[in-house]
Formats: sequence, C-alpha cells, structure tokens
Amino acid sequence: METKPAQGAAQVRQGTQLWTVEEFAQWMRITTMAARCMLRRREIPADAVIKIGRRVRLRAELVQEWVLKGKVA
Repeated sequence: METKPAQGAAQVRQGTQLWTVEEFAQWMRITTMAARCMLRRREIPADAVIKIGRRVRLRAELVQEWVLKGKVA
C-alpha cells in the first residue's frame, strides 16, 4: 500500500540531509538556546525549516547556502 504525504506537507528530496537544532547549533558554533531563539524569531529562512510533529529539522543544504550568502547578522 502506497502512502501519500498530507496535503500541504513539505516535500523532502531523497538524500536531503536534515539537521536537528543541536546539529545546526554545533555547525554554526552557537549555543542550542541561541539556535532556538533564531528559530523563534524566524531569522532562519522558512524554506530551510521543517516541522515533524513538534520537532524541528533544518535542511542542511539550504542553511549552508543561506549562511554563505551572508544573511547572518
């Protein structure tokens, strides 16, 4: 039986690396609390953020692209 994603659900390509908030914070060299505050203030582009239930994941490729473009304060 084939399962279909919910209507409006984010489509994640096969092989896309997803980071936890902790992994994102470690990569950015900031505290986990600072990373969570960035999420709460919506400083991270919405297309890079995925919510899976109550959990948040970040698309590594899009986050890296955002940072390299110099969008970090």
